[in-house]
Amino acid sequence: MDETQAKLICEKNGAALIDYENGKVAYLILPSKEHVIISVGTQTVQVVTKRFMFGWRLPKVVVSKDITDWEPNYHKLGKLNRMFINYMILDGLLSLISRIRTLQKLSLAWIVLKNPIKEAFSEGFNVK
Repeated sequence: MDETQAKLICEKNGAALIDYENGKVAYLILPSKEHVIISVGTQTVQVVTKRFMFGWRLPKVVVSKDITDWEPNYHKLGKLNRMFINYMILDGLLSLISRIRTLQKLSLAWIVLKNPIKEAFSEGFNVK
């Protein structure tokens, strides 16, 4: 998905996409006006927000999950396949998280959140 498609998906769900870097990071504002960064690393995915005191210098981790929870063979895959998985995870999470209205609801929903890889396939990202 490119940045234009990502913005359309967020807008459709009531959120605003500020910045997007394929397979790595997305910065969005939830409908509650809370700022959130979705970060896909080499081992974990984190959703962070800025702290009251330290801002973005020391962000608060709202939720975090190991990539192998969604793709058990992740570390056995080649570099290209891992990169493709990262793209799908970010795109799927962007679609799922942009539907959630507040950080509090995100914290509650994170445990039962749909696999973002499956979400990326089911969404199709063909927003017109």
